[in-house]
Amino acid sequence: MYEFFYDESFHDRKISNKLSGLNIHDESKSDSYIGTFFGYSAQSKNEIEKLLNVFELKYKNLFGLSNNKELKGTTINTRFYRHGIASLSGYALSMYQDLFKLLIIQPVFVQVVIQSKTEYLVEQFLDGWIKDNINVFFQNEFSIPTFKYIFIKYLFHHRFPGILNELVNEKGFVSTSVIKMKIEEVFKSSLEITMKYERTKEQAMAIQNMLQVFGKLVMPERIIRIDYKWSYSQVFKGFNKFINVANIEKENVSLTIDVEENTYAAAEKECYGLLTQVRSDDDLRVRISDMISNFFGRIIYRLHLELKEPNVTDTNSLGLNDYSKRRHISKEWFQLTEQQYELYRDISRFLRKTSNNYWSFYGGVFFDSSMSIIGLILYIGEGYKNYSEYISISILEHSERCTNHILSGLYNQMEKLQLSIF
Repeated sequence: MYEFFYDESFHDRKISNKLSGLNIHDESKSDSYIGTFFGYSAQSKNEIEKLLNVFELKYKNLFGLSNNKELKGTTINTRFYRHGIASLSGYALSMYQDLFKLLIIQPVFVQVVIQSKTEYLVEQFLDGWIKDNINVFFQNEFSIPTFKYIFIKYLFHHRFPGILNELVNEKGFVSTSVIKMKIEEVFKSSLEITMKYERTKEQAMAIQNMLQVFGKLVMPERIIRIDYKWSYSQVFKGFNKFINVANIEKENVSLTIDVEENTYAAAEKECYGLLTQVRSDDDLRVRISDMISNFFGRIIYRLHLELKEPNVTDTNSLGLNDYSKRRHISKEWFQLTEQQYELYRDISRFLRKTSNNYWSFYGGVFFDSSMSIIGLILYIGEGYKNYSEYISISILEHSERCTNHILSGLYNQMEKLQLSIF
């Protein structure tokens, strides 16, 4: 039997449109829903739980938490993540060092789920168009996943209100002809702008290809119902792929989740061997899942703020924004103490260990969030032999090198996506 425990972070799933704009694109919110499955075999249970109890007792004492207070991800204030690990210090830094060392040494299973709320919203109308025009994709160089990825990426990075406001409205209904017209209008304006700059030439080619595909799509006038309610089943589809690669049968899984009725109802349909929901303050293993998801979620959120393009209010404002310079992760992220550097090294070892299972970092078609944080960690954690070599490079050069490393990873992943049919 295998025991798994699930908890989540940034789990505000509500998608709404207010005067200030789409709530999931507010700078105080995250576009990413983050969840973590943490588990181990029955044979490893006693040793791992003993170590977890020692870990928790140590940090509850250090943080001065009373017995009725939980040690979890939110124990650490958000200010400690402003520049990633470079902002972590004191007990917060040593806590994650101890946690990741434990995850490396012990025979545990960890899956991090990263889902884009923009992707969830956009796919609802894209999927219908794709089904109606499947032959168009077989006749073009674009694979269906590539088409989805570029479209979602563009909306995520630029946050075009004309399209998003149409998708998220009070009535919840969307006209296919109106949406198609607005998309083509935005892409044509974007093509004109991106052709001007050297760094956006590849974007321009992608937009040109998108316009060619859109020109061939046959879309009869249709009113589509957009569901703003979150799909709770996607998390478990990813988990099933993860345990399948690990050669674990569903009936051999005991799954414990933090109390959340919709998540529990979705898990019930999967027929695991045993399913339980508990309050996180009653189960340390669930709190460990929370710590892992909270850690990755907060750094992903900060990376989004670092790398996002200027917001677009309308097609005219595209021309007012400066796209000549590449967005870099700010140099403060790379001003590391030796202890902070060693944490990056530990997390990179953890990532290499989990990479044996392709589904260890699971998301949808839009993979920028997972690839960005993995790229950052591996650049620092594996790019240099030791701390002395790392600090021999200026933090400004680290900023440029790391951003290029992340972009290279995104490009390679997109090439793989292009080989996919669906």
